[in-house]
Amino acid sequence: MDWVRLGRGGPKGLLPCCTAESWLAPCRRWTGFGEARTIYWVDWYMECYLSYLHNSERNTVSNKMGFWVPYYIVLFPLLQLSTKLMAQRNKEVIEIMESAPLIDGHNDLALQLRRHFNNNLTAVDLKTLNKTYTNINKLKEGNVGAQLWSAFVLCSAQYKDAVRLTLEQIDVIKRMCRKYPDFELVTTSEGINNTKKIACLISIEGGHSIDSSLAALRMFYELGVRSMSLTHNCHTPWAESAVEIYSRKPRRNASLSKFGQKKNKGLVMVNFYSGFVACQKHSNISTVADHFDHIKKIAGYESVGIGGDYDGVTGFPQGLEDVSKYPALIEELLRRKWTQTELKAVLRYNFLRVFRRVEKVKEELENNSPSEMEIPFEEVNNACRLNLKKPFPNLGLSLSETMPSAFNIMYTVTLYIVSIILIG
Repeated sequence: MDWVRLGRGGPKGLLPCCTAESWLAPCRRWTGFGEARTIYWVDWYMECYLSYLHNSERNTVSNKMGFWVPYYIVLFPLLQLSTKLMAQRNKEVIEIMESAPLIDGHNDLALQLRRHFNNNLTAVDLKTLNKTYTNINKLKEGNVGAQLWSAFVLCSAQYKDAVRLTLEQIDVIKRMCRKYPDFELVTTSEGINNTKKIACLISIEGGHSIDSSLAALRMFYELGVRSMSLTHNCHTPWAESAVEIYSRKPRRNASLSKFGQKKNKGLVMVNFYSGFVACQKHSNISTVADHFDHIKKIAGYESVGIGGDYDGVTGFPQGLEDVSKYPALIEELLRRKWTQTELKAVLRYNFLRVFRRVEKVKEELENNSPSEMEIPFEEVNNACRLNLKKPFPNLGLSLSETMPSAFNIMYTVTLYIVSIILIG
């Protein structure tokens, strides 16, 4: 038996909702189709409900229900009308999302694959994985047509092994998307539109992953990366983060250095993390929709996108608990009078517009030589970075004294052998 909520009647306000066949029969039998039908149907409905209670509860609940008796004839037509309107809205949501499947700009499933499985894909079934907010079945239920998978490494890896770790995350994303026939790796807007599968794109989360190197950025592009956020929760030597958690060299009021400056005309892809949208642990779908309304008011619906950040954080709004829940957001925005055109833009077409513009700029610059600009060494100097202009900084010492101990041994043995050969 299903349940519906009605006022204060029953435990937690819940009433049993019987199928059409099960309630029509008693109505026909008891009253025919006269004007009193609704009253008697409700009476039978209550009787149906009470029959499911224990004897000790039945009298108490029956007395509480008595309050609603005069309103039955009004409440139930309203309930039926509400159900009909909800069904119409659900149908509209499905039609919108089938014609404009969602392109989500941020998902950290790859991070969880490292945390839980050490990037071992043979240890997990991504169709039914339940340790995460994301699996293939949920993506399909959420009408996700394309996903930007985040190749994220912690800010604490900055100035250490961030580049290597990022390469490993790119590797697991590519292996994941090649392993499952539900996915298809793409690198272009045309690829997104042409595939009938869930399109996979690779995004780097945080400029610390390139170690202040345009050459590293170019190589990531060759590997299929098509997006990189400038910062995560740490400053880089060339860009200032909105927050300062792992900062080693904080920049004050600098935003972007000359090395990091770029022109941009894009969109805001709304993150669903409750800590961001509500500044607290708990929120609901209405809170998220408020942000969509605000951005639309300030910058227009053409500037709005979706970047849920599932599996990158814990604590999502009620109603948006995992990647299967995207339709609920579209339903809420429909309720707020967003048009189908606006919603299709938010779901898909705004992202494609920006992506195509980026591709056009790439084509326009195709004959230009790659930039050889380097960030000043003093801005990135640290114990893990070699200064190739001064590979042997201790100039007052001999060559052997600047080399590692293993090299010293080899160097000494070689000199000994050579001396024996020469002296005889």
